[in-house]
Amino acid sequence: MKRQTQFLRVSEWLYFVIGAVSLVEMILVWTSDRTKALIFGAFLLLSILMVYVRRTARKRLERSAPGSESDSNSPR
Repeated sequence: MKRQTQFLRVSEWLYFVIGAVSLVEMILVWTSDRTKALIFGAFLLLSILMVYVRRTARKRLERSAPGSESDSNSPR
């Protein structure tokens, strides 16, 4: 289970990197090629959405995992 949550954390950061690269490229090509800039903008929005989806899935997985922090803090 730990390996799966670790993979989800890494994939969150990869989507952050993809979003940052897309933002930089969108800014750089905005004046020369609007169509290409809009494609990079779409990738930026998609990466933001995927970060949100991955983070939600990871947190849900961490909550449902046996022996997670939320289980140790709950009253018995």
